[in-house]
Amino acid sequence: DPGIFTFLSEDGGGGASIEEIDNILNKQSGILGLSGVSNDFREVSKSNEEDAVLARDIFVQRIRKYLGAYIVKLNGDVDAVVFTGGIGENDPSLRSDVLEGLESLGIKVDSAKNAGGSVDIGAAVSKTKVMVIPTNEELSISLQAVEAADVLPKYEAPSTKVTKAADSNKANMNDSCRSLFVHGMEGSYVADEELSLMQRFSSRLERVGYFRCIARDGPSNHEDYKITLMREHFNLDCDPDMMFGVTVKEAMDKLARGQTDALYERILDKYLAYSADKDFVLVSNSKFGSDSVNFASQMAQALGAPALLIGDHGDEGELAVVAEEFKKASVDVAGAIVSGIEGEIKEVRTELEEVGLNAVALLPFEEKLYKKTVAECVRILNGAKVLHGNAGEGCVKRIKVFTQQVADFMDHLDKEEGSLILTHISRVDAIMAMLLAMQSLNVPGKLAGIVLTGYEEGKMNPQLSYILNGLDHVNVPVIATKDDTWTTANAIKEAPVFLTSDSVEKISLSCALFDQHLDDEFVNRFVDDAGGRASGGDIGPKLFQHSMFSKARTLQKTIVLPEGDDVRVVEAASILTTRKLCKVQLVGTPSIIKGHASKLGVDLEGVEVIKPAEYKELDLLVDSLHKAREKKGMTKIEARRLLTEDVNYFGTLMMHLDKADGMVSGAAHSSANTIRPALQVIKMAPGASNVSSTFFMLLQDGVKCFGDCALNVDPSAEQLSEIAVFQAKMAIQFGISPRVAMLSYATGDSNSGELIDKVIKATKLARGVAKSEGFMDPEMIEGPLQFDAAVDPAV
Repeated sequence: DPGIFTFLSEDGGGGASIEEIDNILNKQSGILGLSGVSNDFREVSKSNEEDAVLARDIFVQRIRKYLGAYIVKLNGDVDAVVFTGGIGENDPSLRSDVLEGLESLGIKVDSAKNAGGSVDIGAAVSKTKVMVIPTNEELSISLQAVEAADVLPKYEAPSTKVTKAADSNKANMNDSCRSLFVHGMEGSYVADEELSLMQRFSSRLERVGYFRCIARDGPSNHEDYKITLMREHFNLDCDPDMMFGVTVKEAMDKLARGQTDALYERILDKYLAYSADKDFVLVSNSKFGSDSVNFASQMAQALGAPALLIGDHGDEGELAVVAEEFKKASVDVAGAIVSGIEGEIKEVRTELEEVGLNAVALLPFEEKLYKKTVAECVRILNGAKVLHGNAGEGCVKRIKVFTQQVADFMDHLDKEEGSLILTHISRVDAIMAMLLAMQSLNVPGKLAGIVLTGYEEGKMNPQLSYILNGLDHVNVPVIATKDDTWTTANAIKEAPVFLTSDSVEKISLSCALFDQHLDDEFVNRFVDDAGGRASGGDIGPKLFQHSMFSKARTLQKTIVLPEGDDVRVVEAASILTTRKLCKVQLVGTPSIIKGHASKLGVDLEGVEVIKPAEYKELDLLVDSLHKAREKKGMTKIEARRLLTEDVNYFGTLMMHLDKADGMVSGAAHSSANTIRPALQVIKMAPGASNVSSTFFMLLQDGVKCFGDCALNVDPSAEQLSEIAVFQAKMAIQFGISPRVAMLSYATGDSNSGELIDKVIKATKLARGVAKSEGFMDPEMIEGPLQFDAAVDPAV
């Protein structure tokens, strides 16, 4: 309040001089005046004095008041709350106090991240980002003052600096990290190829990273769609701002100012900081400007990274020209990937070889990778709302606009699937006609979805809304958008094809193509240079899963799913075949299975549907079951009844006679009913005295085998020992170096009792087997251990 100055200077206020007033207002008041400790808030925070605590509380409430005012001013639409400066950066408890109780506004702090010094300290459920951004306040103020006053000339980097920096950094990078520079041809969408490459390298190396030289400016912060995709799919927990050099805007600004060398330096600096703790980094180039090839070749040269060129079928000539540009810049061109090949692959290989390019991967055309999904269309239509069904990964093959009379439009219902129909929300007759048609078995082509244009919240026909809410059995997504029909159709048509972490089917399909067509020697070259992944130790969940999927795709085993009448099993069968993980035999009632598939909107192409009573080799199964159980009094009539009425017996006999390699059951049956047929027919392995189970737990810190958690309630010491040995051998089979913890309610000799003695005996027996058979170090079997001691090294 300016009146304070007048009051203090007058007689009533003591007649203070200017110097005294300055001392009162700027040195004795504020935090010092409240706390009696210091004007430095860091000192106040350390004090437990009553006045100091009061000063801190007032300071926190002042921040909360301003924060609340801004939230109201922004109508609650807050992208991020950022703490910075000396106090914001260095006081975790203050950050926690400031945001306490704001969960209802979508703001919540993760206490562990807050205390641990993370940049992003928001909880997983926080809708608003909560961040700690370090800044040098004095330097920032000085630079802004200099720029405002225009007292210094703008810095221009010497022209020789990039080359020198590149030469110096080449040595540094070769010491720590191997990188591959990916450049796509003009018009090529290379996110799926980049993701598949990342997947392959992640299966061979522990610390794999993804870096964009120039990131596209997103709606908030630096949200580049490829960085978002890689972070979400591979669970990369680093700050996204570390994963790129500059934004497009920043790059264009530097080029406009003639600061090309400074642009390269900035990208190099950020790359070196990001790659310091990585074994391998995939560097993704962003095409921008009129001379993007020249920029890309110079950037690859500066990074000292070999280049991988990616193009679509028909780009072979352009690939050759671009390769020459990279070679002129002294960049090693590692090869090329060509996607979408519709003819003979060997002809494309020959074309590349003739221009001196190594064919790293030649990928056949897959329509789904070049089409948008319904879910992607919802993203394109900003603000669109799903009124009915699941806007999933259904493929949109064509867009049709319903403007005709119903009778005329019915003539145009497709015999093929995949049409996305657009019509105005006022056309209730058209909407009802389409929903009715989708319930008819005589309409061969199922719609990808229905988009209602001109939608306004709260103004929809109430009867139509009522009907949509009762259509659970109709698996057609109905989407509403406020835009008109022409705008909607144009937005979907003009938007490029893209991937998100939710594009599970596209990602699986792309990775499956790479598994089939990628040159393994190409990957080996980089893995060997990067030092390879050490054997042993914990294996990450994504690496484990990818390894299993790759082996499964290679082996193509036949798996029987006996519970085909269960809708979940039908969906699982579709996923397995779509991802090309195995061959599937689905046992059940064909009409029920077909109905489930239609309701789910899934494809069962390639799935062998078997009705036990009609199986062509049923007699062979009957004879085999009768022979196995004849001594127990089973007749052929009983054997036939079991095989036609109990699907687990049918699945077990399919395995027993090598008609299938494995069986998955238990979704609709108890463990006892699932296991009993196998025990009666296949029986236990030689030397085994009991049956036990294994759970593969894909945890964030690695994959663990838990056993036995399903069958043996109170095993003896001998059985417990056998379970431990089985778990260890199972882990080895799946590429996990075994360290076995024999769990109990006490660790070591900290307690005693009958259960403790049993675990001690079991541990001794298991170690003896490990020593005699030599499959693992006996000392890696420990017990008794409590769970926390088994999983936490600190304990």
